[in-house]
Amino acid sequence: VESARTLLGLARSPEAVYAFETLETHARAVSVTTAGHVSGLAFYNKTLQRSVSEMFGPWIAYRAVLLFHGVEPPLSPPLPPRDPCSADEWARVAALQAKCFEEWEQRSEAESWSRLIDIVNAFETGREWAYTADQVAFHYEPDEKKRAEHLKRCALALDARDAARS
Repeated sequence: VESARTLLGLARSPEAVYAFETLETHARAVSVTTAGHVSGLAFYNKTLQRSVSEMFGPWIAYRAVLLFHGVEPPLSPPLPPRDPCSADEWARVAALQAKCFEEWEQRSEAESWSRLIDIVNAFETGREWAYTADQVAFHYEPDEKKRAEHLKRCALALDARDAARS
């Protein structure tokens, strides 16, 4: 955030509002999917609550919105992003998503989360940017402790790889 201030010559650093922040826990919140849509980053399907980038497909993850205090917005907002998915693609996703959530309580936690992976894999848009097995294991692991352990293992593997290259 500080480097953005320096790069843009701002008097004040941008303020980061993270996706995990809620009114109850941080007294503020932001809709990262709406911000992604109005900024032109990705098309947001409100009915299915899915963001899809024209380039990356659904393989994007919002983490924060940066607020630039004292910066005037352009006179007109950017054009909304075009929907990069075909009607057939949305229909496949809608059917899988409806079935997944209708049967959520009748399935094991592992099976329900696995079906979330099936939903995202139903997209053709951006397929070449699909998550690797490690990324899927992180994003679709319901247990927070297991996600943290997985992230630590990946970080240690990267450190070992970088040390071997030195």
